Amino acid sequence: ARFQPPAGVDIWGRPREKREQFGPLSDILYRMTVPIQAQSTNNLTNLDRMIMNWHRQNPGKDARYPTLPSRWELKRGSWEHRMTEEEKALYLKLRGEYVVKRLENRNLNFDNPGEREMDLLDRTLRAASKQAGDKMARDIRMRLRREQR
Repeated sequence: ARFQPPAGVDIWGRPREKREQFGPLSDILYRMTVPIQAQSTNNLTNLDRMIMNWHRQNPGKDARYPTLPSRWELKRGSWEHRMTEEEKALYLKLRGEYVVKRLENRNLNFDNPGEREMDLLDRTLRAASKQAGDKMARDIRMRLRREQR
C-alpha cells in the first residue's frame, strides 16, 4: 500500500516501537490525527515535531509530510528493479538519515514552522529520495553482477 511503510520501520526508516506495530499505516499520519496532548514527546524527532506543528497551525492548507514512493521500483536507464521489503526499509533509512543530517542542524523553527521550513523540507526530501535511490540502485546492481559470476 502506498501509505504503509515496510514492516518494522516508520516513514523515516527508524525501527518502530512495539506499540506501533499494530497501529496506523504511517505513524506520522497517526500523530497528525490524534490530539497533540495524547502524544509522547520524548521519542519524536525535531522534524516530526515541525511537521505536526505545521499541520496544527495551518489546518486549511495542503498536507505536507514525507510520502512513500508510489511504486517501489528503481529505474536507471533500461535497468529496473522492484524493491524487496528489506530494500524498502533500507531505502527509507537512507533517505531519513540524509534528511535528518541535512536539516536537524539547520536553524529551523520546529515549534512555529513557516513556509521557509516546509519548503526546505520538501526540497530536501526530494534530494534525499534521489540520493537514496541512486545509492540503492548502485548497490543492487553491483550485488546482482557479483551473483551472476
